Amino acid sequence: MNIFKISKVDIETAKKFTKHGFVIRIGQSWLWILKPEFKGKEETGKYLFFSRDRNKLIETAQEIMEKYKLYCAKVPSENYKVGEDWVLCIYDVGPRFKNDLRVYQSEDLKYRYWKSDKDTAEGKYSQKFIEANSKQKTLF
Repeated sequence: MNIFKISKVDIETAKKFTKHGFVIRIGQSWLWILKPEFKGKEETGKYLFFSRDRNKLIETAQEIMEKYKLYCAKVPSENYKVGEDWVLCIYDVGPRFKNDLRVYQSEDLKYRYWKSDKDTAEGKYSQKFIEANSKQKTLF
């Protein structure tokens, strides 16, 4: 049996989001932020954001999901950080908002555009991500 400890931070995040109509799924590696309408299996990739401030990523997920009617996002669980930055993945059926989401780029929030699930499945990662993982020896 695979038992893992859920952090208090992730529990508090889940409580906050459920008050706003989101469904939260906490796993060993990821905190999933879902809208009840989420059906799954239609998404073909994700928009990627990076920040050293995990809360900023979570707030950005909520804002983008509501504004663009997206239904699924994830951030690493509190106990599962790789490298210096946290990552936010917001899933979509295609890169239709790729350029629109640039407005969220800021000094403390890096936007890395779209990454297809095909690229992820084929193990295509940025050099920066690979270097961070060589220190941690963990891939997402």
